[in-house]
Amino acid sequence: MSKILDQISNFFCQRKIYFFIFIVVVYNLNLREIGAGDTTPAKYLPVSIIKEFNLNLDEFPLIYKSLINRDYAFIQYSKGHYYSSYPIMAGILALPIYFFSISLLGFTINTMNIDILSKISASFIAALSVLILFITLKRLTDEKIAFYISLIYAFGTSTWSISSQSLWQHGPSELFLILAFYYMLRGLEKDKYVVYSTLFLSLSVATRLTNTLPVLIFFIYIIQKHRIQLLKIMIFPVVVGTLLFSYNLYFFNTLTGGNAKLWELTRTTTGVTEFWSFNFLEGFLGLLISPSRGLLIYSPFFIFSFIGILIIFKDKKLPNFQNGYLLFRYTVLSISSIIFLYSFYAVWWGGYTFGPRYLTDIVPLLCIFLIFIWDRIFKSKIITILFLYLVIFSIFVHFIGAFYYPSGSWNSSPKPVNFNRERLWDWKDSQILRCVKSGFTVPWLAKYSFWLIFDES
Repeated sequence: MSKILDQISNFFCQRKIYFFIFIVVVYNLNLREIGAGDTTPAKYLPVSIIKEFNLNLDEFPLIYKSLINRDYAFIQYSKGHYYSSYPIMAGILALPIYFFSISLLGFTINTMNIDILSKISASFIAALSVLILFITLKRLTDEKIAFYISLIYAFGTSTWSISSQSLWQHGPSELFLILAFYYMLRGLEKDKYVVYSTLFLSLSVATRLTNTLPVLIFFIYIIQKHRIQLLKIMIFPVVVGTLLFSYNLYFFNTLTGGNAKLWELTRTTTGVTEFWSFNFLEGFLGLLISPSRGLLIYSPFFIFSFIGILIIFKDKKLPNFQNGYLLFRYTVLSISSIIFLYSFYAVWWGGYTFGPRYLTDIVPLLCIFLIFIWDRIFKSKIITILFLYLVIFSIFVHFIGAFYYPSGSWNSSPKPVNFNRERLWDWKDSQILRCVKSGFTVPWLAKYSFWLIFDES
């Protein structure tokens, strides 16, 4: 078995494009797009840009006049037009796939085709983050170890069940954060690379405003480590920040853009009385060990990542990592800032979703810390078996997310979880168990003939 695994890893390590294609294919095997109201604007925005050369969604009245949009306002009316309430970066990243399919292949613009293009675009973005993680890890550890950790990231985390399934903000956020880390790592060798990291840090905030806190932490590291490059490292943040705030102010008259109204609606859509909660412990434990939202329940192998984090703080003489200790420690602070931020968020469970969606953005960074414990894991048979069991279980869980969810309608039945959050702690009727018991969700592509893609009727 080990020889077979070595042959597979050697094949993909030497042919990165095949590794990328393999990931994309697996992400699309469920033959369906798994989105929500949050992803709807991003799915349709590329069509508007290609066909209308603008950023509004006026040409899709069935969406902005829908009952769900009335309640959740994922598309808002402002200054005579309808715009996405969410940052538009995911839709912009999807443009190449949409342009190729619509303008060159002649895809008809209909609901099914837009779902297909959304899914393919999301899978490309997620697979690209896997590839960048692999390239990053190769600079830190053995190529085979980098390959195995990248596979675990690809299929044992919400990157599979969330990011690759629709144009959520999380996929681009993961991609930009791991790209930023890669260039900060390169910056340890040559200062010029750290400038590129500031571009991707800035884009991660433009993608998802909650990245502001971890990005500020990374900027403190960059200024501390590369202060001689201060003028250069401010270029991209100023440019991206100006574009972001100009967009938000122009279309929504507020620096936070469409998020302002979304935050106002939190009370009516989730039943919470305040946006922030001082019940930190509930949020913190919920994000980590809730049976239906906990990171360590859906991807329990991350226990070893947290042990790796402890090692990096405890052991200051680890070989091969001396030059990067400061970067690793700031990365830990950035990861912690996201966990702590959402621990104070009143709707820490992320609404109607699968698993720990809010922590999806940081999983590529968490995977990096497996390298600090990898060798120790395989020195003990018991620990090796435990680790492999947790990895296999994690992959199984996110396979359930990709192929079963929302089977069983756990989020809404028997009572909506947004208004009955005690259900988040029900071990006998967890989301994972409900999905398994309810079985596969029928792929929507199975309901249609492929020729419909090109049908203009």
